[in-house]
This record gives sequence, structure tokens and C-alpha cells, in this order.
Amino acid sequence: MLCPICSNADAVSINQSTRDAFVITCHHCGEFTISRSAVDQLAQKDKSDRWKISAWINEFKPEFISSAELETVRTCSVPSLHHRAERMLRWIAAEFSPGKEFTIQTLQHQRKVEVMTGQFGYVFTGASRLIPIGWNKTIEELSFMLNEVLCKELGWIVQSQTDGSVFKVSPKGLLHIEGWRESASSVGFCAMWFNPSVRFIYDEAISKAIKDAGYEPFRVDGKEHNNRIDDEIVANIKSAKFMVA
Repeated sequence: MLCPICSNADAVSINQSTRDAFVITCHHCGEFTISRSAVDQLAQKDKSDRWKISAWINEFKPEFISSAELETVRTCSVPSLHHRAERMLRWIAAEFSPGKEFTIQTLQHQRKVEVMTGQFGYVFTGASRLIPIGWNKTIEELSFMLNEVLCKELGWIVQSQTDGSVFKVSPKGLLHIEGWRESASSVGFCAMWFNPSVRFIYDEAISKAIKDAGYEPFRVDGKEHNNRIDDEIVANIKSAKFMVA
């Protein structure tokens, strides 16, 4: 079955007849449950904003996607460059151990590249996953985020001196991740609804105010963890300097 969001032909679908919905597992969008009416609605709409829906699913991991939620996502604002870079850095750092190099291949060449790894060594084929994680619309935008933002502007990723298409997480990037977790006294924990309709309140008001006060804003959905969400929230509240709710 084609993924109703990104049209990935490798998606797996389970018909959940008791709820009149589908459980979709897609390499690009992740795993989600979507109503039959939402699937029908997507089929009747153009595909220009599908990338935003995929990014929203990756970040907020909704339990159920209805037709009403699709309309909300279509009009939501895209997060800041810093937020997008944070998500990309943490995903890359989780996939690759310190010092491990990777390259990003275009989506249409992923399968061919996987077969040719014996010639080129370890090849990063997660571009399709990293696109929605960083709220990127295209592979070109993903390349811009990696080269211009993560490498040149922030220095969290570095390019190989001999081959500009080869990357790895820099010591600065690793220290940034560790500092985010360990500098409890500089963190302002934000507890709020993780819904696109209120995302602009966090980006344009709360986050900026916390930074202006000299602290680092933190939301639990911006951190990779394997704990129960309630345990993670309690642990971060206890270690934070203050909380905005």
C-alpha cells in the first residue's frame, strides 16, 4: 500500500476495522493511525503540503489523525531554524557513534547506494527519515540545513577535508547535546500542549523570553529518551532552574 501521507510504496498498512482507521508504518513518516475519512480527504487534496504533515507526525507522534487535525496541520507555522537543527543533530547523533562518518544520498538513489556500500564504505541512507525530522520540504532543503546551518553557522556537524560530501558530528555538537542535558541550572522547563496550533506561542513568545532572561528553554518533546514520558517530565522539572506552565 502507498503511504497516504508521502506515497511511499514500501509502507505497511493494517486495517483497524473496529475504529474505521488504518495503522500505517512508513520509513519516511514513521508509525501512525489515521482515520479512513482523513485518508479520503488526503486523496482529494493536492500534495503540496504533505511534507508538513509528515514532519508534524515525526515531531508530535499523535495517537490518532483525524480530518480535523489535518486541517490544523496545513496552516501551522514551520518551527525555527534552530529548533529544526536541534532535531536533526539529535537524530544524527543517536544514529552514529562519535567520529562515525556519513553521507547523504538523494532519495531516488538510496537503494542503489545501499548495494554499493562495499565500494564506498558506510553510506548514510536515512535521508528520507531526516527530511521530516528537520521539517525539510525537499532533499535540497535538507542539504541546506546540513551544510549551511548545522555545519557553517552552528558548527555542530563538520565536513571531511578530503570529501565535502562526508560528514560527522563535531565535538562542539556533542558538547552541545551534553550541555543541554547536564546544565540543569540554566534550563527553563516549559510545560504546554504539544499541538501545532500553539507552536507559535512557544517559538515567538515563551522561548524568546526565556533566552532573553539568560536561560535555555526546554520542552520534553525536543529531547530523545527511552523513558516513560511522565517520568521524563518529572525528572526534567526537578533538575530545571524554573518552569513555565
